[in-house]
Formats: sequence, structure tokens, C-alpha cells
Amino acid sequence: MSASEQIAVERFGSGPAILLLHGSAGPELTWDRQMELAQRWSLIIPTRRGNSPSAPAPPGDFETDAEDIDRLLTKRTHLVGFHYGGLGVALAAQRNPEMVRSLTLIEPSPALTREAALDLDGLARAGIPVMVVSSGRDKEVEAVSDAVAKRLRARREVVSGDGEAVPHAPGFNDLLEDFLRGSAGTGRFRTA
Repeated sequence: MSASEQIAVERFGSGPAILLLHGSAGPELTWDRQMELAQRWSLIIPTRRGNSPSAPAPPGDFETDAEDIDRLLTKRTHLVGFHYGGLGVALAAQRNPEMVRSLTLIEPSPALTREAALDLDGLARAGIPVMVVSSGRDKEVEAVSDAVAKRLRARREVVSGDGEAVPHAPGFNDLLEDFLRGSAGTGRFRTA
């Protein structure tokens, strides 16, 4: 892979795989509280292009985010995306639904509802268990989260954290793990 194609990826823990994709803030700021999950899960944490130390990229290159995720999906994986990272994981889930155990969108960007390459109705038909989580603090974010959850027929949750980002809010990790464990026998991945 050439230097222009490289992204930084950190891996922690063992167990079922969770890929965590950050938004505007880097992964070290977004996912620091999820490190405790590495006791039970295998965490895959890429750094989106345009964020050091990954290769540069133009802003809003969500197709490239999805391509990078595609290369990281070597087995069925739970995908979790925060804000702009939600668009990358949603596109990856649409492109490779057979490789996705579940999809969690945290405070999805309004761009998610406008991205021409993303077919929310088609993604809903793929049968991937989806959860949409927000903080309840911003009316626009709540409206987008509600609309996305409705279109994807997703579980909808609000986690307030006294001004903290959702991944840092008390109880978020418990909520996420509950969803991830429950999604194993749902939708198109139902087990006998």
C-alpha cells in the first residue's frame, strides 16, 4: 500500500470485533473511555484520513472512509461511528452488509441524510441491527437522530452526560455492550 493509501489503526483486546470510527475530533479524544471494553472485545480504532498520523484527505471524503473500513473488515464486525464517522461506517455497512454484525450511529451528522451514495432504505432492508444514540442537548442533532433511526428502523437511545460527548457519558459503555450482545441473534443474523 502506498503512503497515500495508509491510515493509522490501533487494535486492543480480544473477543468479538468492534470498529470505532471518530468524527472531527481524533480517536484518542473520542474513544478514550471505551478502552475498558478491550477486556471483553477486540477494538479496532482507525484514524480517519486528514487526521495525523493517517494520510491526508480532502474534508468530507466519506467514500474513502468507507473504503478504508472495507479493508479492515476481515471478519464480521460491529461498526460504531461518531458524528461524521457515522457516515463512513454506514456506507461501509451498505457496501458489505454480510461483514457487519451491527451498526451504532452516535449523534449522526446531518450529512448522513443528504449523502447521495447512502441508501438508508436499502440499508434498513439489509437487516443489520442498528442503534442511534444522542445526548438530548441539541434540537438539530435530536431531529437528525430521530429521522435516521426511523428510516433505519433502529433502536433509539438518549444518553445525557452533563455536557460530555456521548462516548464519555456515564452509562454509554453499558448501553453499547447491551446492544452489541443483543444484536448477535437478531435480524438477518438470527441464530437457531
